Amino acid sequence: MKLLVYGLAFVFTVHLVVAQKKKEEKDFSQAEYYFAEGMKFFILESYSKAIDLFQRSLEINPESSGTNYTIADALARLGRYDDALKYAEKALKLDESNKYFYVLLAQIYERQKKYNAAVKVYQDLLKKIPLNEEYNFEIAGLFEQQSKYED
Repeated sequence: MKLLVYGLAFVFTVHLVVAQKKKEEKDFSQAEYYFAEGMKFFILESYSKAIDLFQRSLEINPESSGTNYTIADALARLGRYDDALKYAEKALKLDESNKYFYVLLAQIYERQKKYNAAVKVYQDLLKKIPLNEEYNFEIAGLFEQQSKYED
C-alpha cells in the first residue's frame, strides 16, 4: 500500500512538472508572438503600436535582452530618450556581450547631451572590442561636441 501511495505521489509530481513546463513553453511562445507582431509595426515605423506589443512580450518574459533593446530603440526613435534609457540599460545589464546594446545606450546619452556618459559607454565597449576605429571616432566626435579632447 505504501508503495502505491509513493507511486501515485510520484506520478502526480511528474504530471505537475510536465504541466508547468508546457505552460512555460506556451507562455514563451506567446511572448515570441507578441514580439514578432511588434516587429511588423516597428518595420512600418508605427513605433507606438510596436511598443505596446513589445511590452506584452516583456510582461511574459521580462528577462529578454532583445525585447528590452527593441523597446529602447523604438522609444528613442520617438524621441522619448528618458524612457528609452531605462530599457537600454536593462538590455545591456542582461547581456553585456552585445555591442549593439552599448551603441544604442551611447546614442541615447548623446541625444540627451550626456556626452560624458556616452563616452564612458563607448570606452566600456572598447574594453570588450579593443582597437575598433569606429568607436574611437565616436568618442572623438563626442569630445568635439563638448569642445574638449583627451590628452
